Amino acid sequence: EAVRGVDCSGTLRALIELELVELRGRRADKPGQPLTYGTSARFLEEFGLAELDDLPRLEELES
Repeated sequence: EAVRGVDCSGTLRALIELELVELRGRRADKPGQPLTYGTSARFLEEFGLAELDDLPRLEELES
């Protein structure tokens, strides 16, 4: 958020409420120990994926 100058809290909150993203922990090695989030099992189910590696690569989307 600080880098881009935008507030993503509303978007993140919506993704959490939809159970597409979940809290994974804290980055103890970073200043302020920021929270980290990751995709959930429901995310994979909703998008018909077995694992995150099934998502297309950026290069595939650009071609």
